[in-house]
Amino acid sequence: MTKLLTLNLRRDVPAPEATPHQADLARIFDDLSIELNEGQLCGRNWEQMRVALRDDREGPAGLTDFIMTVPFWIVSQRFALLLQAHQCQCEFLPLEVTYKKTSLTGEFFALNVLAVEDTAIDLSQSKFDPRLLKHGLMRDVSKLVLKPDALTYTPLAYLPQIGQIAVQDELSKRIERELVGVKLLEPSLFTS
Repeated sequence: MTKLLTLNLRRDVPAPEATPHQADLARIFDDLSIELNEGQLCGRNWEQMRVALRDDREGPAGLTDFIMTVPFWIVSQRFALLLQAHQCQCEFLPLEVTYKKTSLTGEFFALNVLAVEDTAIDLSQSKFDPRLLKHGLMRDVSKLVLKPDALTYTPLAYLPQIGQIAVQDELSKRIERELVGVKLLEPSLFTS
């Protein structure tokens, strides 16, 4: 079964906040050759990206293997190695990460999912505001249904209509078992 990759927001799990350096963010927003999660390699145009991690005030201190920021996801080296072991089509872009005044360069990466699956969602069975689909995005999703054969050719893919990463069953079990701060959501539970 295919599941959606998300953050584990349980109160007993760390939830570090990521703050990219504004000048670095402006540069990647202005560079049209950097289009993450659209099926294209971005590494040769990816320049320095500094990110400060800090503990969330409401959760326990610590780092996780999956962190969300605008405009990208951050994965730990451990998560990157797991995705590589499953031959996921991803690019891991270098980050200069600091946490509690310690440099963690080489331990975290911006995730660029190269496998993009724009036909995995069963539009006829899903419930959403159809007026917004003409722009390629599903909004006001109250019921999400994936096709039974979604992700048959790749263990992990980006679903552009909902801006989420989908993961096949075998990989999702390893993610849940081996990584911290990651949760896999049944598609039927997804809403936007």
